[in-house]
Amino acid sequence: LLPRLSRALDRYLAFVDEHDAGFSALLQGGSVVETSRTTAIVDGVRRAAAEHIYRHLEVTEPGPRLRMTVRMWITAVEASSLIWLDEEKQPPAEELRDWLVEQFVAMLSVTARRDPQSDALVQALAEDV
Repeated sequence: LLPRLSRALDRYLAFVDEHDAGFSALLQGGSVVETSRTTAIVDGVRRAAAEHIYRHLEVTEPGPRLRMTVRMWITAVEASSLIWLDEEKQPPAEELRDWLVEQFVAMLSVTARRDPQSDALVQALAEDV
């Protein structure tokens, strides 16, 4: 999972880098850009990203804590991307990617303390490293 997540983040960050102004405008909204259609598109992308993560985790029915953790991480990735753009794309994309993967593992590890489903995933990730 972690190498796949790294590759997906590489593609995502390359897109953010290439389309920085449009990406910022879309996620930050505003009277010119934000419409019910653009909001629906952004929400659809978020749902699709979560589904991809569940599929890679081989989870068909994520519980509430796992769903919340994945959604929070996606939010953190979006916020980090906007800050990265604001910070003149520093740190380098590769460092940001690695940090975001580590954040995913950290968030999942904390959730695992209260959620058996997440705990099983953390154990599987540990075996995969």
